[in-house]
Amino acid sequence: MIHNIAIMKKITGGFLFYKDYWNLYKDYTSILKIFTAYIPFIMRNEEETIKILKQGEEFEFHFGNYQLVVVVFGVDRGTDKEMIRDFMERISNNINIIYDSEEALMSKDLPPGMDQFSKEIELMVRASPNYEELYKLDKTVEQRINITPASEELNRRNTMFAEQGFQLKNEFFCEFTADDDKMPVVTRPKFYMTSKAEYNPDTSKIEAKSYEINVDFLEYPKTPKFPDFPRGLYNIIGNPYEALNTLREWDIVHPPAWVELVRELEQVVYKSETHLIEPIIEEPYELGKKGKGKGEATGKTKDGQKKTSSYK
Repeated sequence: MIHNIAIMKKITGGFLFYKDYWNLYKDYTSILKIFTAYIPFIMRNEEETIKILKQGEEFEFHFGNYQLVVVVFGVDRGTDKEMIRDFMERISNNINIIYDSEEALMSKDLPPGMDQFSKEIELMVRASPNYEELYKLDKTVEQRINITPASEELNRRNTMFAEQGFQLKNEFFCEFTADDDKMPVVTRPKFYMTSKAEYNPDTSKIEAKSYEINVDFLEYPKTPKFPDFPRGLYNIIGNPYEALNTLREWDIVHPPAWVELVRELEQVVYKSETHLIEPIIEEPYELGKKGKGKGEATGKTKDGQKKTSSYK
């Protein structure tokens, strides 16, 4: 989970941007001094290198060296490194667009794109913690008039979850899985979808089989999880994270609505039926020749490689 972000100009060492989003660091002056002292070291590395400076037992700072700036993230230990790299690259790319040269960075006037840039960063920070991390943070951060930044984010997410769940109920038949308190949880919907079509020799009919599909959106806007994804369905469409465009192209900062994912899942499951049965080919009827009809079911799986990368 991201706590604070700093963006520092390589040409001058000055701060272009700094914000502590959860009010965790009261003595921010000492934090800024640490950032400033570390800049010469990180600048000696190749561009796009990310180095980690541990801060106590729970926190660490990630320093990213980019073309015009050094980007610093203060995070919890164990925060997803691939997410941090992705966010840092977004920030660097936006800076390169807003400030197209080192000379532009020397100006004291803020360019027009900085307002939108600040909103984009805030979306990234909101996307970084999961629900449990926010709940824990809400209990540890000093309260401001009985409302902490974490509780504000929890309230925002609860409202967002309710809206997303309402859209699902309006479009699909689904149930919401109960938690330990036997209360339905809107972030854990269960769907019933028709998938594999098979020929039943006993009835001489093509029969469709229904599967229960559980989806867990608790960590949204991060990618959802599929608890106990049906093995039979996996054999038809393959790994859902590879078979569904919505998941392959998932953007944690601007995530798709839940209903968009379920729509595509339903379409993929439905279309998989035609992959299991040979198409009917109409031919002129000839005496002594059998017409061609529906063939046998043939299951297909899709294999893919997961993209991986690491810190330098």
